[in-house]
Amino acid sequence: MHVEWNKGDHAIHIDGRSHLLPGRVDQVMEWPDRPLIAILLEDSAGPQRLLVLDEHGQTRARLGSPAGFDLYYLTPNSRYGITAVCTTEPPVDGWRDWQFAISLERGELVRVSPSR
Repeated sequence: MHVEWNKGDHAIHIDGRSHLLPGRVDQVMEWPDRPLIAILLEDSAGPQRLLVLDEHGQTRARLGSPAGFDLYYLTPNSRYGITAVCTTEPPVDGWRDWQFAISLERGELVRVSPSR
């Protein structure tokens, strides 16, 4: 799978096919070892700004920030493939930035560890 995108665009290109998005692109990551793409849209896209698409551009999930947190960025994770780093104020258990696994089965972000 080959993915092309530009920050601020309203579309990404998967294997040469254009797919319109419900907001402007902030960050895109291909999911290691899975035919999935995680897309973080700009803040202006609204509260559910994390998308997961399959290799055909079909939406598998559209997620928002967990309660009390704000989506910050995506990062690769050896255990979960990709995590969403979310931030909070005041700190939770001494940390402001936390990694959340993307659970497609549950349709939510699950807090897994501090982001160090």
